[in-house]
Amino acid sequence: MVDNVFEEIALSYRRNTEQQEEFCEKHNIPLIKILRTESVVCRMCESERIHEENQERVNELANAENERERKYYLEKFSLYDEVLKNATLDNFETPTEKEAEKLTFAKRICREWSEGAR
Repeated sequence: MVDNVFEEIALSYRRNTEQQEEFCEKHNIPLIKILRTESVVCRMCESERIHEENQERVNELANAENERERKYYLEKFSLYDEVLKNATLDNFETPTEKEAEKLTFAKRICREWSEGAR
């Protein structure tokens, strides 16, 4: 029986991997073969890959949380309500002729901008 957790991890590592004669070009350390999958990898490259995947996931979660928080504050503490949330140029009401002209102008500017006129 193993008394130390680290000894147990080391034993598991030795039982499940096999050191190869080839060396990693990047880290200049021996490659290892993972016996269960027959994969030959550099333990440092694999560690970097896993770290990168984890960092991408952390970034995704942080961005999602920031967006959720932004929406919360926007909806809770601003004048932004359901009316504004659903407002578009297409459902904008123009009770006067002058406002209708301004709406037509605004639509033209938006169309030109979206087509590349900057």
